[in-house]
Formats: sequence, C-alpha cells, structure tokens
Amino acid sequence: MAQGFSSCAQGHTQHLSVQLMGSEMESGTQGTPVLPEHLRNKHLDTLVEEHFFHIEDATLNAKADLGTLLGDVKVVLMGGAADRAEKIAVRLSTAFGWPVQPLGMRERYSLFKVGPVISMNHGIGSPSLMIILHELTKVLQRAGCKDVTYIRIGTSGGIGVTPGTIVVTSEGVNCELESVYEMTVLGKRRRLPAVFDKDLAEELAAVGKRLDFPVLVAKTMATDDYYEEQGRLDGAVDCQYSESEKMEWIQKVCEYGVRNMEMEGTALAAFCNRTGVRAAMVCAALLDRTKGDQTPDQASPEQMGQWVSNSQELVVEWLRGKFTPLTTAA
Repeated sequence: MAQGFSSCAQGHTQHLSVQLMGSEMESGTQGTPVLPEHLRNKHLDTLVEEHFFHIEDATLNAKADLGTLLGDVKVVLMGGAADRAEKIAVRLSTAFGWPVQPLGMRERYSLFKVGPVISMNHGIGSPSLMIILHELTKVLQRAGCKDVTYIRIGTSGGIGVTPGTIVVTSEGVNCELESVYEMTVLGKRRRLPAVFDKDLAEELAAVGKRLDFPVLVAKTMATDDYYEEQGRLDGAVDCQYSESEKMEWIQKVCEYGVRNMEMEGTALAAFCNRTGVRAAMVCAALLDRTKGDQTPDQASPEQMGQWVSNSQELVVEWLRGKFTPLTTAA
C-alpha cells in the first residue's frame, strides 16, 4: 500500500542578482515568454490604455517599468488566503535572503515579490483564480518574463488518504470525473484539458519523499462549491441525498484514482495549458472524506498547521534546487 493511502486506495550589503541553478530557469534573452506571440491577445493592441483592474496601483500598472520591477520573475506561488501568501513570502525571504516587496492594490488580492518569486493569493474558487491568472499573466508578459512556472500550494479534502498526505496533482477532474475545465464563452461551451505538467509533478513529489513527507501524485477533483458539489452533509439547505448516497459517490471517486478535492485545480491546469506556462499543484489533505466531512473530527489545529507548513516546505526545498541564496559582503 502506497505511503499516505488508507483502506479504499492503494550590516551586510546584499548583492541583489539572483543566481539560477539548472538549465530550465536560465536568465537572459533566451527562453519561452510567459505568453508567446501566437497566444498573446491581439485585442489588447487596440486599447487606448490597458488595465489590471483588480491589482493595479500607482506602481503596478501598464505605464510602469514592469521589466525593471518584475522582469526576473521565474516562479509564481499561489494559494487561497492572503495571510498565507505573506507567510510564504517571509519564509522565502528567510530561506534565501531575498527582500519582501509588496505589489499592487491589496483590496482583493495580495502579491509579494521575493527575489525571482511572486507569492500571491487567489481567493476561493475558479472564478477568483481565473481573474488573477489573466491579470498577473498580462503583467508578466509586459515585463518580458520567460520560462515562468506557476505552482498552487493549497489545502484540500483527502479521499482515501491519511490526513496530512501531500497530493501533487497529475490532472484535475470535474464532478463528472472528466479531466476538463468547462467555461461558457459567447453562449458556447468550451471544454479545456486539465492535465498538469507530468515532469514537474514527479519532480515535486520526489522532493517531498526526500523530506520524508507522505506524498503522492494523483488526480484531484475541482468543484464549484464547497458543500453540495463536494457531497457534504453540513451545508445550510436540504441537500436531497443521504449519507449512503454520499459515501457511494465518494467511493466511486476514490476508485477512479482521485485522492483529494478542492476548488481551483482544473482552472489552473486549463489556463496554463492554453498559455504554455509550466504548472503544478501541491495540496495537503486535511482529512479523509471517506471517514467524514468535519476536519476537526480528524485533526487538531496544530496538526493541520504542520501539514500546511509541510506543503510549503516541499516547494521551498524544490526552489533550493533552482536558486542559490543571496551572497553577502561586508
């Protein structure tokens, strides 16, 4: 039985130049733009003035020197909560010696630049995520960023895994177990593939195993609701299904190879497949849905905090293989 599975499944002056390790994140003029020319939205060329409506401010806007501000960005880390984005930024600063630089308006999203990394929150659910993906990707395209990787670090409900397991997503699936993200554009339904970068997923999982964390690569279900679409029995209204019907569905999902459930994965995978941005998702499972809906029944706040920290540490350790800390001089 694979690790993590349960019964249903098998004064100094800092030099601010960033040193990169490995060929996939080389700086310079070579590399793949965050939005290659054939994918860039040509309608933007007709605008009198472009806007990043939910994040722009006096320093982060289309008239700013975004190349100087953000041109060295190679990795974007994202999660749901604003305070978590800031904590990850501080964690990166501690690990690498990079200064933390807040970015943009913070009414809806919080963004922090830490060396070649942006740490940000995306809110709850695919709509909130898609807004910030569009706006941040436009910003990074204007900044001339190349070879950028997007990684979502989140929490989830596990399915047939021991609470505390870290699931690195191989592909997102919807509530009908299809590996697609659906959106309606001009009244027409579009179905976009929701598969994540296989090599990146395996790379991250290998780091987790090296850290002796319970980690696996598996499918993740993304829903558009926290309650009924996830088969919960603890929402406000009569859900019109029974405990046994819920468990039958959870078992079916588990047998299909889905090991956790959240609300953004298919959208992230679909967006990054369209743009060509390398992407991954790393989520700690805070409970096992085959055993109940209530997280406090299966874990203490201290345990959940540690599991969240483990998922963040996995990604920080992965970054240590890509970047070296700032050097110091007297």
